[in-house]
Amino acid sequence: MEYYQLKEMERNQYPYLKNWYDIINPRYLNRRLYSRIPECSIIEISSDEETVFADMLMQPFLMVSREFAEVVRAYDQSIPYRAVVLLDYLNHYNFIYQLPILEQVSEKDRQKEQVLYQWIGGGKNETHIRKDLSESLLRRRAVGMGLEQITWQ
Repeated sequence: MEYYQLKEMERNQYPYLKNWYDIINPRYLNRRLYSRIPECSIIEISSDEETVFADMLMQPFLMVSREFAEVVRAYDQSIPYRAVVLLDYLNHYNFIYQLPILEQVSEKDRQKEQVLYQWIGGGKNETHIRKDLSESLLRRRAVGMGLEQITWQ
């Protein structure tokens, strides 16, 4: 199976999340500890008219739109999610994202069953997506999704 590294489009300006670490501890972003993350979290953001609320945000952690999550669920229903509301008090905006709790993979042969996973091998921390899922998302015109082909050594 062919995989790509999932990235944000670099030319876009994304919302800035304020004090997110107090709300979602990154140590809990795994299948073993994710139950410590609330079912729904509210994170204050700052944005302006140039800000893009894409179908996926990578920083500080992967968050996806409801539509993006629905496509992923069609390929893998076992991925748990938490809701994240991004709230801009100043501009009176709110956007709801899904926080997928991805399988963490560090060995190349373990990724074979995964459609979307977190690669933590070799000192890296990347999100990898299977080719068929990425194509499905692109056909649905997912906004802000960048891909870089992975070549295994």
